[in-house]
Amino acid sequence: MGSAKPIIGWLGLGDRLWMGRATDRAPQSNLVIEAFQISEALRIKREKDLRHEYQEIRIELARIESLLVQKDPNFHR
Repeated sequence: MGSAKPIIGWLGLGDRLWMGRATDRAPQSNLVIEAFQISEALRIKREKDLRHEYQEIRIELARIESLLVQKDPNFHR
C-alpha cells in the first residue's frame, strides 16, 4: 500500500491532479448544452405542430361555415 490520500469531502483541482484524478469538466458542460439544445428543438417542434394543427382547424371551420351558408338560409357569417 502506498501513501494514497484519502478521498474525503470536496477535492480541489490540486488534490485531483496530485491524486492523478484530474477530470475534465467539458463533458459535463457539453451534456448541459446538449440537453438545452434538445429541449429547444422540442419546443420549436411543438410550436410548429401547434401552428399546423391550428391551420387545419381553421380550414375545417371555413369548410363547415361554407356548407352551412349554402344549406341554411338563416346562417350568416
